[in-house]
Amino acid sequence: MEDARDSEEGLVLAISYFICIGLNSADTIKNKFDAYNITGWVVSVAPIKELAVQCGSVKVTPGIVLKPSKAENPPNVTWDTDHSLHTLVMIDPDVPAPDGYGWGPQFLHWLVVNIPENNSVANGDTVSHYYPPTPPDNSGEHRYILLVYKQNGTISTRNPLYDDDFNVNNYSKKYELGSPVLGNFFLASYEKEGDSYEYSQNDDSQNVTTHATQTDVAPTDQREPETQGSAKSSQLINLFVTTLLFLLHFLFSFAILR
Repeated sequence: MEDARDSEEGLVLAISYFICIGLNSADTIKNKFDAYNITGWVVSVAPIKELAVQCGSVKVTPGIVLKPSKAENPPNVTWDTDHSLHTLVMIDPDVPAPDGYGWGPQFLHWLVVNIPENNSVANGDTVSHYYPPTPPDNSGEHRYILLVYKQNGTISTRNPLYDDDFNVNNYSKKYELGSPVLGNFFLASYEKEGDSYEYSQNDDSQNVTTHATQTDVAPTDQREPETQGSAKSSQLINLFVTTLLFLLHFLFSFAILR
């Protein structure tokens, strides 16, 4: 009897743990997309999970500031397999200059469809080859957004694609892709020769610095007030959700063990 009770308690703990991890991850990426005006403007619905993206030696976390030359080669993009075909798209909604939203045509940097279930981008069908970030001078920080969609079937690559008038929402509707299942994004501005950069998270977490100077990246408290407020609100929401989940876990455990 005692062994059965221990097994039930262990099962409850495991389920609660994975629920907490899953909801916290989804909540974090959603809050980031909301804070940077991506949700509702660039995509209708935020991704469910964070996409693992590596640009050279730098791990991309949502909102990180990158030197454009760090992304001169295609990023290494990975996600868990689910035995489906996927579409990978990378866009810049801030051309020719950021307006803070990005509701119009977007610059298409990369588009690969029919990525097989092993999630090897190289084995997918490239519709638009990778074009590295090249934000114009005096145009501010651009958002470079990577999204992964789950396909319902194979997408034909015979249809012409007009890069100058690309819109990820229209493309998603055309091929019935629905909402993105994974996503990530980084920020980059015009890179002058000899510039030094600080690869930093806008919320000051897990900073990675390379030849950094204080003038290269604006300090966190000098960035957009709306973004700062949203980040603080996101932290409070995350704390509330985590606390609520743990409370539910204990109530659930108590009910089972009675």
